[in-house]
Amino acid sequence: MVCVDIETSAVEDVGEYLELGDIKVPSNYKDPEKIEFYKASKLAEKIDKAAVEPDLCRIVAIGAQSSTSDIPFVQTAPDETSERAMIASWWDYAGDQILMGYNALDFDVPVLLRRSLYLGVHAPQVEVSRFRHPRVVDLLQILSMDGKLTWRSLDWYCCRRFRLDVPEDEISGADIPGLVEAGEWVQVKDHVVADVKKTIALAIRLGVWRR
Repeated sequence: MVCVDIETSAVEDVGEYLELGDIKVPSNYKDPEKIEFYKASKLAEKIDKAAVEPDLCRIVAIGAQSSTSDIPFVQTAPDETSERAMIASWWDYAGDQILMGYNALDFDVPVLLRRSLYLGVHAPQVEVSRFRHPRVVDLLQILSMDGKLTWRSLDWYCCRRFRLDVPEDEISGADIPGLVEAGEWVQVKDHVVADVKKTIALAIRLGVWRR
């Protein structure tokens, strides 16, 4: 089994794919400056959302750790060329192991598969349907009982409910695009390592991670 955690940002040419015509300005807006400010704000919101949409995002970091190792494997990708190499390296590393993560079925694995498709990287066939996913263990699905219960964050379970001994990390996934733009790759890596360690600690608590 291998734990996987990815971080994403919007693709560089995201504006080409956004449907800007859908931005409707309220009819009571008459001031041109206010109209432009409104449009700019809505565009920023669309770009923020693009960072987590499989068709509009790129993978900027992959963190992983095999159940046979004690050290997380972390790679980052500042551009599309390095992203292609990073994803290819990830699939080689994962091999035929079971993929384990937090929200892996709805995010990490689908994004890895979709980016592989766009970048021309060979990827294995991995089922991610809700009720059939033999190669994927998703802790969020386990804890929510496949959506029957409230979906809560990884930090909520690790730090608040189970109070596990996990690394402190003030960075969230929403901060990643800004860190990438600022070139703060050390902070990106530190966040990925922290998330991998949290995911594994939670998996051990749930009895799905065994060495």
